[in-house]
Formats: sequence, C-alpha cells, structure tokens
Amino acid sequence: MEQKSSKFGVFVATLAMIASVLVIPTVSAEDGDLTASLTGDVGTTSYSSEFGNATFDLAITSASGIAHHNVTVNVTFRDSTTDKEWNEHYSTISDCVGDGTTASNVTGHLAEGDTMHACISVMVELSSGEASKEQVTMEVRVTSDEDTTGVVVEGSIAIVNWYASSDDGIQSFRELNEDDADTNVCADKPNCQTYTISVKNIKVDSDDNAESTDETISIRLAEVGVGWNVNSSYGGWNIMEAEATINGLDAGQTLDLVFEVTLVGGNIPATSYLAESYNQIVFEVRDSNSFYSSVTLYATVADNFAVLVTGAFDTYTVDNGCSDDAATVSWDVEVRNYGNTWDTFAISFDLAGTEAEGWDVTSEGGLPITTDALLPKFENGKFLFTLEMTIPAGLDAGTSQGFTMTVNSGADNDVTSISEFAATVEQCYGVTLAIDKSSDMANPGSVSTFVVTATNDGNGEDTIDFTTMGPASWSPMVSADSLTLARNGEDTLDFTLTVPADAEAGVKSGMAMVHAFSEGCAEQTSACEYEEHVSVTVTANQIFAITADYYTNETGDVKKSVELEEGQQVQMFATISNGGNGGDRVTIELVGAPAWVVLSKDTALVSKGGSEDIAIDVRAPASEATGDHTFQVKATSQDGTTTSTTGTLTITIEEKSAGSGSSTETVDEDEGLPGFGAISALAALGVALILRRRL
Repeated sequence: MEQKSSKFGVFVATLAMIASVLVIPTVSAEDGDLTASLTGDVGTTSYSSEFGNATFDLAITSASGIAHHNVTVNVTFRDSTTDKEWNEHYSTISDCVGDGTTASNVTGHLAEGDTMHACISVMVELSSGEASKEQVTMEVRVTSDEDTTGVVVEGSIAIVNWYASSDDGIQSFRELNEDDADTNVCADKPNCQTYTISVKNIKVDSDDNAESTDETISIRLAEVGVGWNVNSSYGGWNIMEAEATINGLDAGQTLDLVFEVTLVGGNIPATSYLAESYNQIVFEVRDSNSFYSSVTLYATVADNFAVLVTGAFDTYTVDNGCSDDAATVSWDVEVRNYGNTWDTFAISFDLAGTEAEGWDVTSEGGLPITTDALLPKFENGKFLFTLEMTIPAGLDAGTSQGFTMTVNSGADNDVTSISEFAATVEQCYGVTLAIDKSSDMANPGSVSTFVVTATNDGNGEDTIDFTTMGPASWSPMVSADSLTLARNGEDTLDFTLTVPADAEAGVKSGMAMVHAFSEGCAEQTSACEYEEHVSVTVTANQIFAITADYYTNETGDVKKSVELEEGQQVQMFATISNGGNGGDRVTIELVGAPAWVVLSKDTALVSKGGSEDIAIDVRAPASEATGDHTFQVKATSQDGTTTSTTGTLTITIEEKSAGSGSSTETVDEDEGLPGFGAISALAALGVALILRRRL
C-alpha cells in the first residue's frame, strides 16, 4: 500500500495545481459554454489491469468569442452495474507534458478559440476482499469562471489484462477494372486494403511490473457485408471459421494481426449511393474469462462508373439478295448502367456509312438519345430501345453498310462504349451438276472416266465440295475435292471408277454417285438448295485368255509324242485352259496334222479359270506311213481373235512287227480315258490282240 499512498500523494498535488494554477483549455460554444472531448485507448474507453492505470486525453476548447479563466476539471466514478461510486482520489490529472503531448495553453486560462489538453490517469486498485470491476464509468466535468455550469463528458474504464484496437481509419476501395494490374499483392490492388488489429497485454503486478498472461483470446469476424473477403496471414487464423486464436501474450507484448480486406463482389454499392457514410467490418474479441470487446474497421467504396451495351451485332445479314423487295433489320439495344451508383447516358450515332441511296436508320423517338438517371447494376438499371435499318433490294452478295453508336456516361466522360452495327446482303446458293455419260464399260483393272461439270447458281463466289459414293472395290474417286467458282461460274472434274482386277465379265459396279455441296450454303440449309448429285454405272468387259498346251498326266509326265506300229490306233491329248474372266466357247483345230489324225471334238465350253483335255484320235495307216509325223493343236476364243497353239506333237510310226494282227487298238490306260472300240472283224475271227502302250 506504500505505492498506492505515493500515487495518492501525486494526485493530491496535481489536483491542487489544477485548482490553483492549471487551467485546462476547453472549447466554448456560441453561448459561451466550454466544449470538451475525451479520448481513451479505444474511443472513450481505456483499459487497465488490476494494478495498472487507465489513461485518457481530455481536449477542452473555447469555441465562443470569449476567453475562460480558472478552468477546473473534476472526475467522479461509478460502477456501471451497481452505481457504486469509486473514490475520486483514484485519478490524477496532468498537463500531458510527461507523456510527450504538449498542451496548447497551460497558463491557467483558455484563450478565445483556443484548445488545451489535460491527461487523466486512473489508478486501479482493489479494496480488501473486493473483486475486480469489469466496467467503470468515469464522468469528467469542466468549468470556468465564465462557464460555471460547464460541460460533462463520460468515459469508460475496463479492468482487464488485455485489449484490442486498430489505429486504421476509414480506407477506400474501388472495383477492379479491365486495365488494373493482375497481381496477388494486396497493396497493388485498389480493391484490397490492409488493416492491423493490435492485441495488447496490459497486465501488471502490484509493483507495476509487466506480466505475461496465459488467457486464450479469440478474435472472430462478426459482421461483414456481402461482397467482402477478409483473410489474414496470422498463423492462428482459421479462414473457414473466420476466427483467430491467441494462446497467451508475453509481458508487455503487443500482437499485431494484419488483415487483408478485399472487395470481391461485383454488385457492391458505392458509399455515395447508400445512406451510410461507410461500411463496417466488425470483429468480436473475447477471452476465457468472458471479457468481450469489439474492433470496428471502416471502409468506403468509391464511385465506379461503367456501361454495358448489349443487342448490337457486328454484322446482320439479310436474304433479299435474290429478291426485288427491300428488307428491314432491327436491333433491340440495352444500355445498362454497369456502375455502382446513379448515372445518365448520352447515345449518339455516326450514320456516315448509310448515306447510300435507300439506306435509312431510325428509332422511335428519334436520334440521338439521352437516358434518364439509371439505377446501378445491382438494381438492374437499364434503358431499352430499338434501332431499324432499311436495306435496298437487288444488291450484290456481300454488299454491306453500317453505322456506329457511342454511349457516354454523364458522370464520367472517360466511360464510353462504342458499338458497330452493319447489315450485309446475304448470298444465294445453288449447285448444278452435269455428266458426259451415265454408263461405261471397261476391262478389269482399268479406269473408267466420267467428266462432271459443276455450275455455281448462286449470286456470289462459292466453294463446292465433292464427295463420292459407291462400292469401295471399284474405288470411286474425283480429281478434285473442291472447286471455287465465281458467281454463275462453272468448271469440270473427273469422276473415275476402277474395275476390280478380278471382276468377272459382265459384272456391274452398281450405282456410283458424285455429291456436290456448297460450303457457303451448308450452314444455311433452310435458305437454299445446297446439294446436287449425278450417278453412273460401269460394266466389266470380258477378257479372253486361252492357252493350248501339252497334256500332262497325273504323274506329271508331259505327253507330247507317241510311238505305234502301222495299223495301230491310239489317243493323244491336248489341254485347253481358260485364263480369262468368264466362260469361253473355244474352237479347236489341228495344224499340219495328217488326215488320219482327228480331233474328238472341235469346240469346247471352258469355264473361268477352268481347263479341258481334248482327245486326239490317231489311226496309223497299215502301210507307207512309217517315220515321224508332227502337228499342232490351235485354240481360238469366242471373240475370234484370241488364239493359242500348242507346241509340236509328234507321232512316230514303225513297221508292223511279224506275227502282229491285221489291226491294233491302242489306249492310254494311265489316263483312264476311253479308246476306240475293238475292231469287229478281229472279234469275228476270234483273234484278239490288244497291245497296251503308254503314251
């Protein structure tokens, strides 16, 4: 209690000084009264621990036209919950020099229109057995000889080990524009500002020494408007819960929590549009002993003027290019206030592009246009109107005219929107195809070619694309995938079919087609005929390929010669093969053969890829025919021009040996082919001499 007695002595001495010497400067009202304001740690509240001091700055002003003498300051207290009065001797008053603040006048009087400061320090102490007061109200009365009634101001003393505050004033925000830098740094963005909330440990012991506190302090975002985002780099900040936790503070520690506040919404009203002068962002701060305080941050939103124009198109096409009637196009235009406060707009037009005869631009109410004041974007403030333009008939495809509309903000000349309107005569489309023939014949493996003529029936240049349809084995192809044709222009391309190499004679391709598509019209199928086609058919010619060759038996022996005696008979054979693509009726004949050599038949029907063995009957004369006899077999296809001749066949006749019969039958047993019948005369005589010889 020795320290407290010392403090009380200081208070008494100070009070005596104030009563006798110090006249605290005040502010006077027009009626001669003083005015005063009290500033604590936060607003009119100051904080102190149980053994600490709560301090206030008292500003006294003379606002009237007189000076004030013997300015007196009196301080009284009452418990905010029980109205129990504190002893006024808990407070001391000084001229603030000690803490670095210089009073404007400390001479005992307050000059006309002047201001002076006094510092009030309230010592918090506990009576025996008395608990700490949570909140105490302090009343300060200021009087003078000229204003004996004086002025009363109130402050609060919160008895706690800590308090939270922010020295940041009102900060301004602006919506981002397209030309704002793309950065993640808050300081470089007009829509982001930083605020610092300081949590101060003010706990002291009975010897006025700073002490640490282990109280858990939470700071929570309690109030924030739509369109704002609050975040902090402080490690204890939980962005999902929008809350930070502080687990104790060291002795005398001040913990600064930096918050980034960002204007993220696109529909935030400007402060000028609202009845309030600022937006509030409120933090609620509590400790484990249920002490509560709040920190309020203040923000304003700057005016942002913008305009959004919809309903304008760069190009508007009309389909009267093939018509004799004029066309009218229209645009439903919306001018929207895209700013965050009231605005009006002036709408002007540059019609130089519509000066050609027959073109005209109109709007109900005439041109130019001025809007009424429009609500901001979040109130859907907009102005609607219709523009019409007339397009003369009979114009070439692609003919275009247009005009420009400029919308200017009435509040900000730099806010401008320029829209271009244009109408273009649409192209008419059409394709015609012609072909030189509808059918053709060709040999297997060869190409049949058709000439296709394409004509552009539209009113402007067009590109015609071509595709084919038909059996893949016939390889339908066109010589060009596309042709670019001028208006009414034409050009040709080849359409080919390739007859398969293995095609049988008379086989037809079936229908093969060329399709033509207008590239320009393909996107507007409802407006024009954009497709045409032609079809063709190709038939495979018959290919004749006959081969006449030696006969080869089943053991692989080539039979091209025979030996027999006079008077004997035998059969030889030749093989006729068909290598063509269809059945062939072959004519067979002997070349250079003696009269006693005869074909078994002179015609044969040989299937595609097939062959036939032709028998040759050899009847050796009974005499005068010994020696070698040669001949050939010739085959001719039904076309009459395709022939093939075997190599030389040889018959060797020897003299009849002694004891031989008068006649002999000779067959080729190995081949299993029929020979001539037995000679009836020999059968009658009962002599059967059969000589079997192998060819």
